[in-house]
Amino acid sequence: MKPSMPDSRPAALASFFVLVILLAACASPSSRISLEAPTARNDVVGGIYDAADENAEPVTLENLPRSERFWPHQIQLVEDWRPEGFEGDFGWGMGVVIEVDDARRVRVDFSRFGKHWIPAHVTDIVERANRIRLGESAKFKPNLVLALGNRLLDPTGRTLAESSVDLLDQNAFVLVFADPRAASFPELVATLSPLFGRAGLHCVLLPQGGHPDFHVWKAAHDAGWQGSFLLDRFSPAYSEGFLDDPERLPWIEVRSPEGRRVWQGDVGDADAIEDAFGS
Repeated sequence: MKPSMPDSRPAALASFFVLVILLAACASPSSRISLEAPTARNDVVGGIYDAADENAEPVTLENLPRSERFWPHQIQLVEDWRPEGFEGDFGWGMGVVIEVDDARRVRVDFSRFGKHWIPAHVTDIVERANRIRLGESAKFKPNLVLALGNRLLDPTGRTLAESSVDLLDQNAFVLVFADPRAASFPELVATLSPLFGRAGLHCVLLPQGGHPDFHVWKAAHDAGWQGSFLLDRFSPAYSEGFLDDPERLPWIEVRSPEGRRVWQGDVGDADAIEDAFGS
């Protein structure tokens, strides 16, 4: 007879809840988003979004993480950087900015060359940010707003329709990575329901599982999802860009209109998500 093995599930479960608590605490007071603050809509002049503010402090590597208003949509490599183990040409070195973290790394989408965290100093992001600050370069919309624009569908109606939510009027986005056809999805929706309809906050489902839009609409509609959801053809690439661990699902991230990650964690504690919002 084989010797019995100790049950590791309680320890694993305890570690999981510790992880959730730590993740919930990652939204420090200085990084919280105020849902009552003026939105990017206030920066639209004559129908054109204008991020310029020549009176703002110059952007440097040190303050780059908190200078999100001036984060450019694209950057260019200025040093011969390549992903570890990558051989051959690395394209033209041009990529789309997804986010900047507190370690001054930039998450960049290099298209067919993949999505990578790279040191900010090997790019021209600071130079481009300062050009935006001074009004020398245009920035069409906040980065996440630009990424989501015209790519969201509304599951609340009786037919599939494009979302009519004005993304420029939002101060924060709750990105939910989940399979809408999973048995647990209605419970997830019920947990997040206190967030639905809050001014300045919009919930976006990034469907997992490879389901076509119609099936996502049906599942989200039946479950009472009150936000929008991302088109099926964009969800895999966007999920790859946002998620640190694509195997840890369902998952929630609270991000600013520029894509700054304010909070992330498991979907089981909606109260913890409130830590992302402050005055």
